Amino acid sequence: MFKDRAYALIDMHITYDQYVDLLAEPEHRAFIKKIGDYMRLPVHSLRGDSHVIEFGDHKFVACLPFGKMALCNTVADKHSDPELLRDIGKWAEQARAHSLEFARADRVLRDLQEGCTSPMQVRYVWPSILSLCSAREELSELAEKIRPFKVPRTMPALHPGLRDACKKTAGIIAAAQLLPDPSPKSFPSVRLLRYADETVEEPGIGTLRF
Repeated sequence: MFKDRAYALIDMHITYDQYVDLLAEPEHRAFIKKIGDYMRLPVHSLRGDSHVIEFGDHKFVACLPFGKMALCNTVADKHSDPELLRDIGKWAEQARAHSLEFARADRVLRDLQEGCTSPMQVRYVWPSILSLCSAREELSELAEKIRPFKVPRTMPALHPGLRDACKKTAGIIAAAQLLPDPSPKSFPSVRLLRYADETVEEPGIGTLRF
């Protein structure tokens, strides 16, 4: 549930015409848009096609709706609509920042599961765990159990960097909680998802890939 909501913060939707404008050369755009409605993907490709697009120093995956033709070019055309380029550039920066935050939250959860001996210890050092548990029906009982704030009798020795990461994750988890519950659906537009190919070293929690 948390990861599904995370995707809602780091994806973007554009029209198929904007997708064509982004990748096709200006003299070919009108023709591609005209024949696009007559080109069909293989029947087994029910979710449409997808491929990686390079946009400056960013990379993202374009997921096309069923029945739309994927272009061979994978590098954004710098002569595309300036407003479209600006919007995608702004989204790409935000998606990079959010992806790093979600990667940090995922690592914090795994490290605390290994370093703590009870749910109450996790609750004490990382209050955001209450929000994560409350978002899943199967964890609602655990959420109610740890809801009262109590100081554990014993505490594990945690790296200061891990404790700092616990504090940093509060904002993004709160933001994800404000989103509506995701539901499976098909997207009539072209969906852009950030391509995770970066790494960063953080004290106390090691390498994060985002």
